Amino acid sequence: MKSIIDNDTFGRFVVQTFHQGEGKLYTDAYIQPGQPVRVRLGSHRWADLEYIVGDQKEKRNLVFSAEDFDALMANLFQKLTHRAGEPARKWQDLVAQSNGCLHPMITLSAPSPTGDTTFRVRFTLQRQDMGGYGLMLRCLRPVPESIEELGLPSTVHALCQAGHGLVLVTGRTGAGKSTTTAALIHQINRSTTSNIVVIEEPIEFIHRPDKARFTYREVGVDVDTYANGVEQVLRYVPDVISIGEIRDPETMRAAVRAAESGHLVFGTIHAANTTGAIRKALGYLDSPGEKLSFATNLVGVIAQALLPAKTGTGKALAFEVMDFTTKRSGTTPLAETVERMLSAKSDGTELRQFETDFLSSSNLGMGNSPFIQSVVTLVRKGHVDAKAALSLLTDAASMQRLNEAVPANR
Repeated sequence: MKSIIDNDTFGRFVVQTFHQGEGKLYTDAYIQPGQPVRVRLGSHRWADLEYIVGDQKEKRNLVFSAEDFDALMANLFQKLTHRAGEPARKWQDLVAQSNGCLHPMITLSAPSPTGDTTFRVRFTLQRQDMGGYGLMLRCLRPVPESIEELGLPSTVHALCQAGHGLVLVTGRTGAGKSTTTAALIHQINRSTTSNIVVIEEPIEFIHRPDKARFTYREVGVDVDTYANGVEQVLRYVPDVISIGEIRDPETMRAAVRAAESGHLVFGTIHAANTTGAIRKALGYLDSPGEKLSFATNLVGVIAQALLPAKTGTGKALAFEVMDFTTKRSGTTPLAETVERMLSAKSDGTELRQFETDFLSSSNLGMGNSPFIQSVVTLVRKGHVDAKAALSLLTDAASMQRLNEAVPANR
């Protein structure tokens, strides 16, 4: 990770772009020569960045000319690549060598309206149509202080205390899966002397070592793929492995093997809920042995979704948790279910029944919590609107439960 010094042109521009006052801290910015700079706050829609001109406080869009864009990029890449005694390289050449796309992470420190401000920024510089370029900036937030700070239940701590196994964090794009994973890793960092290896594409969170020690591997820079990264990091004798995304069979197999061999593995996967994540993971695995190993070594699944806050600004976190840390007779309900499925060569009926049974009232209070439980709480506390909450629920029973638990005017 490179550092850009104070009063640097690029650093000053980024800090002033993201820090707009009034409590706003834009998370994304997109720059394309000849077009208004666009910004976004969290998951809100993109908007043109405006600045005030003159005493009349006239608002104008910020537009970079081709010359301004070139100067900005030249300033950035001079700081990133120039070494004493070496000739400066054109930033266009560096992009061309990277198949038209660069996405490094940098640290910027520059004066802001409230004093010196340090940002961690990931930027993607990509060649566009007709030979132009576009620059995407993302301001990366600090590691969450705690699991509870995100709105997750304290029972999730049990997943961090598992000696080994696989923990999946699931949700749709933009649900905050990486942030939750970072919070889980941070909890381990605060409580155990673990050797933690983080594999991401690109690296999003840098943890300040507390009791634990960290190694970072970036896909596309240090390793070719997530799967290769998992296999290679076993040389570092890790206690904990964090995988940025499990998106193919190879990575799923590598994650299961690592969990099976005694490591605690965290990984994100795209699915709508906990059982959806389990179905997707099983679909990545071919042999009965792989499927049973996954079911046996899975210690928990956290599913989450962000609902629009009732105030009109911000989001509220709804979650669903499956906790397999408490085993009976050395096995888990999921492992028993998968074993029955495999022996009967089932069409998945057992898994559907498992979903119904495991999140039933008899299993709640054991670390398990269905979406409907957190949704009802959010609506009752006035954090989200009931209509918005209904959009998250997919089964008739949960919808009926919400309607019964919350008055219609909520």
